[in-house]
Amino acid sequence: MAEGQIQSAIAMSVPEAHEWALSQQQIEVFDTWLRAHRKGWRANLATPPAAALSVRVKQSDGTERSIAFFDQPGWSSSVISRGRIASFSVAEVGELRRQLGEPGGK
Repeated sequence: MAEGQIQSAIAMSVPEAHEWALSQQQIEVFDTWLRAHRKGWRANLATPPAAALSVRVKQSDGTERSIAFFDQPGWSSSVISRGRIASFSVAEVGELRRQLGEPGGK
């Protein structure tokens, strides 16, 4: 998933109906995490549940995309972007979500 560097990002936590702009530090954490997790992405063939956390990013190359995170059993380790899905450890995804400022720190 080679992309331009993240310039800005807006996160939305659905359960709390809360939206916030990521700080520069949170953007750097997210950008670093995404760059470190470029491998393992594949086409998503399943219909995902509603996202618990969604992050809309604008990148240095002008593209925009949304990255979705989930709470439902079987989906809590999954991340989806542009119809592609990757799975990581639940603890790792949870820690990233906390660092992004998700209310309730899933």
